[in-house]
Amino acid sequence: MPRPKSHFRTGKYSNLLKADAPSLHSSKCDLDNLVKMICDTIQGKGKMICDDSQICILQAEKLYGEPRTEVTIQEIH
Repeated sequence: MPRPKSHFRTGKYSNLLKADAPSLHSSKCDLDNLVKMICDTIQGKGKMICDDSQICILQAEKLYGEPRTEVTIQEIH
């Protein structure tokens, strides 16, 4: 997600972040809703997982930067 203008300096250095600009994203799009969307997308017949009840460990975070989604699936023994 793109950063808001308030995170950037002004004038000649407007392309640089302020020293107190947060690294974690904390505005719109609840993280739990984003996770639900991913789970719904990867589950089903012929997809990565059969059912989201198979998920035992989940790590999720929203960061500022280029929009992207990374999903890693590992079998637990």
